[in-house]
Amino acid sequence: MSSEARTLDEVLSDIRLYTDHEDDRTAVLANVAAVLKAHRPHYAWVGFYLFGRDPEEMILGPYQGPPTCTTRIPMSAGMCGLAARERKTIVLPDVRSDPRYIACSSTVRSEIVVPLLDGERILGVLDVDSDAIDAFGLDDQSLLEATANYLVEKCWRRGGAHRSGCDASRQSAPPPVG
Repeated sequence: MSSEARTLDEVLSDIRLYTDHEDDRTAVLANVAAVLKAHRPHYAWVGFYLFGRDPEEMILGPYQGPPTCTTRIPMSAGMCGLAARERKTIVLPDVRSDPRYIACSSTVRSEIVVPLLDGERILGVLDVDSDAIDAFGLDDQSLLEATANYLVEKCWRRGGAHRSGCDASRQSAPPPVG
């Protein structure tokens, strides 16, 4: 993968290249975060917050970027919570202009959060930070929304990608040993 910016179709093609063969949700999300970060130099942090057992709290999932102190986000908090509650993409051109922003890095200046939606059901969010002010345009929003749609179809609707660890009560039983 090259670190140069690519077109939406090229990035989506790479996402499919690295995920179409995989049926594990964690592996799929991890590769998607890696592809997005590799192809968009202005993406400083790319990751997922997913709902687990508690429908009011998202938990940090696979991501690419510096470590984060924010491992759990209530549905009522931050831009991730706002995107989940409103079930729409949130673009924050300057994180310092909105007191709802949950700061974990002093270098982050803008954020875009795309909900992962299965109809009206919120599954989590795709969260992207940049160290530049007003870093996200319509091309980023289109790419990230298309990525979110692909992921929901692949990992939740088809039932193709298995859940990895998050909620064992929703997993099918493992095959018998012996």
